[in-house]
Amino acid sequence: MKPGLLILISSLILFASCRKSNVNNSKSPGAYYDIYVVGGTYKIGVGYNNTAACWKNNTLITLNDTNYNGCVGTGIAFNGGDTYMSGFENNAFEVSNESEYPVYWKNGVKNTLKTLSNASDVITQANFIAVSDNNIYIAGCQSNLSLGEVIWINGVPTAFGTLNSSPSGLYVANGDWYVSVFEPQNATAAYYKNGVRINLSSGSLNASAQNIYVFGEDVYVVGYIINSAGIYNAVYWKNGVMTTISSNNSTGGSIYVDNGNVYVGGTENINGNTIATIWENGVATNVGPPNLDSYCFQVITLNSDVYAVGYETDSAGNSEALLWKNGVTTTLGPTPSYAYAIYPKLE
Repeated sequence: MKPGLLILISSLILFASCRKSNVNNSKSPGAYYDIYVVGGTYKIGVGYNNTAACWKNNTLITLNDTNYNGCVGTGIAFNGGDTYMSGFENNAFEVSNESEYPVYWKNGVKNTLKTLSNASDVITQANFIAVSDNNIYIAGCQSNLSLGEVIWINGVPTAFGTLNSSPSGLYVANGDWYVSVFEPQNATAAYYKNGVRINLSSGSLNASAQNIYVFGEDVYVVGYIINSAGIYNAVYWKNGVMTTISSNNSTGGSIYVDNGNVYVGGTENINGNTIATIWENGVATNVGPPNLDSYCFQVITLNSDVYAVGYETDSAGNSEALLWKNGVTTTLGPTPSYAYAIYPKLE
């Protein structure tokens, strides 16, 4: 793969990146958890025909009716006995003046979110979801001339952020919402807390925030900078202080903190291929195959095990959803498919 295609990791956020919202680390040792993975499948030769999908313990569950074309699942959350999933759908029969529109599912029942514009050919997506204190938070984007990021709280949309940008992560803690943002037109990495912008970099080097995680009073944001030689460096910021994870033409895309250890999921470019990579306290493990392009979209820990999800692209250009546990790969399938988010649910 050409080094320039590392940018694909960031641009995928607009289409579903989808990776991660609130997954906290208050796990119960020895308890049994079901592992849910969210993403989409794609039917070759049927036009724009993604299908929102969820894998439970590696078994595929199709979440939307076959009459709805172009669905992608982007995030998942649980509250009590209820399951919530965010996504977006492309279906001219439902909303004829939007090319994509935001939805979420509650226990498999689809709900269409209100948008802030009725302009033609608007792309509106629900990229992340979190449920806290029985309130539903969904972060997404709307691409027209006046809007960028949108947050829905219990279905009510509010615009924030800059033009032509999209959320790259969502976390909700103690009634506060945090959204990291991907801004291709802006050299400064940033996130928003309750709609107030917090810059993480000065703009002297191109930088981007790709995900956010809150642990106690500490705010972690992962992403990348582009150094003076034009090389991507995976980095994270803790309360605004930057740490470089890798200078090996790399990007950070997901971050998780457990027992003082910092886990980052992302990619490294090795011998011309983009390789899914997990860093634990800065030590890299390349979990993707050495001869194919692969991408890691979310990493978490559960009872000392490290889980991550993403996909690889074969030599024919077909993508296949993957789950990694302690570096061991499980193919979720079918082909083509994508995995964007993972969530353990206590049973």
